[in-house]
Amino acid sequence: MQFDRVLQNRFSCRSFDPLRPVPEGLIDECLRAARLAPSACNAQPWRFVVVTDEQKRRSICDEALGGLVPNRWAADAPVLVILAAVRKLGTALLGEGIKDIPYHLMDCGSSGEHLVLKATELGLGSCWLGWFRDKPLRRLIRAPKSWKLLAIIALGWPKEGWEPLDRSRMDLGKIAFRDDARTPWNGVDTN
Repeated sequence: MQFDRVLQNRFSCRSFDPLRPVPEGLIDECLRAARLAPSACNAQPWRFVVVTDEQKRRSICDEALGGLVPNRWAADAPVLVILAAVRKLGTALLGEGIKDIPYHLMDCGSSGEHLVLKATELGLGSCWLGWFRDKPLRRLIRAPKSWKLLAIIALGWPKEGWEPLDRSRMDLGKIAFRDDARTPWNGVDTN
C-alpha cells in the first residue's frame, strides 16, 4: 500500500471482530515498525506489552478502563498493546531538563504512530486509548515503577460493515502558517 493511502485509511477502530485472532507474525511486523521510530539521542524510550490472552485483556478492560470514558468496546479487540516510556540518564534526559520538553513522550508518540500505521498497511484496525486507570493496569501487566504508562492501543480486524466516525480535517490555512504565526499557509494549487 502506498504511504499516502495508509495515511488516508488510518482511523480509530472501535468495533473489532472478537473471533478473528491476529497472527503473531503481523503483531511482530507492527512492533518492528514501531522500533524504527526516531528518538532523541537514539534513547529509544518506548516499551510495549502485548496482551493477547483473553482473560488478561478482559481484566484490563474491567479494571483499568471505565469510569467517565468506559471504552467497553476494547474488550473485543484480540490484542491490546500497552505503550510505556522509560527515561534514561544521558543527553536526552539532560536536554529535557534544560528545554522543558518531554522528548521521551514525543519519541513514544512517534513509535506508537509507526505501530498503528503499519497495522493499517496490514489491514488491521487500531485505536489509541489514553483514558485508563494507571494502578490496576500497572499491576495487571507487572510494569516496573520506572515505566510511565502512556496508552493502550487496541488492535485487531475491524468488524465487517463497521464505519469510522467523521474523519473531516481542518483546512491547512487554520493549522499551518508561513513565516510567522499570523500568516496562514495557502498551500499549492493542485488543480
